[in-house]
Amino acid sequence: EAEQPASVDGQTPQQMLLRGAIEILKEQFDPRTWQAFWDMAVKGRSAKDIGAELNMTSKAVRQAKFRVTKKLRQLLDDDFPELSEQVSRNPA
Repeated sequence: EAEQPASVDGQTPQQMLLRGAIEILKEQFDPRTWQAFWDMAVKGRSAKDIGAELNMTSKAVRQAKFRVTKKLRQLLDDDFPELSEQVSRNPA
């Protein structure tokens, strides 16, 4: 079996690549869109609660999550193919 690369600061190489992809992606969206995505996809909050907080409709929150998730998958396909399948199995 191939040896797994050592982690850096407690992060696996895959986590480090994903963190890099997220930082690249974050710069491509306005802060409110990014916050809506992050709160729904990562924190698991409801679109209704996020919308009330960010002055957005629930539909706009879901659209923001969809757009960011789609762009994340595209970025991973292009630049981080080893993570693309993982994101597809565990959608944001």
